[in-house]
Amino acid sequence: MRLLSVDCSRGSDVVFALDTSGSVGQLNVQEMVGFLEQLINSLNVNANDTDPTVSRIGLLTYADTATIQFQLNTYRKRTEILQAINVPYSGGTTNAADAIRLASTYLSNIFVLYTSISLSLTLEWETSLKLSLRSEYTN
Repeated sequence: MRLLSVDCSRGSDVVFALDTSGSVGQLNVQEMVGFLEQLINSLNVNANDTDPTVSRIGLLTYADTATIQFQLNTYRKRTEILQAINVPYSGGTTNAADAIRLASTYLSNIFVLYTSISLSLTLEWETSLKLSLRSEYTN
């Protein structure tokens, strides 16, 4: 899978959930990590707290259990993120329920005042995915 283009007009908080279980297989895990590398290289992820186009990246993996590999505020440089996403294939079962539970708990602990994401991905086979998300949280 090859990423052709990404257009992200505003910074965003993105947490990837990566299945590293036996049902996916080692080669496909490597392929997914390669896709994440392309995507991260397309985003503005270098730290600058005043730049509204900066995105923060988090990663959780799951197989027998789900694990937060790194949180949104762990890495602030592209090189650090690219190194950290090279997670190993773990094999085992696919415990997607644990991944959903962990993601739900993790994301509910992140206080977000306002998020606006406009993301357009074009994949190698000319499939286009457009995602718009607007969320407002008040405390």
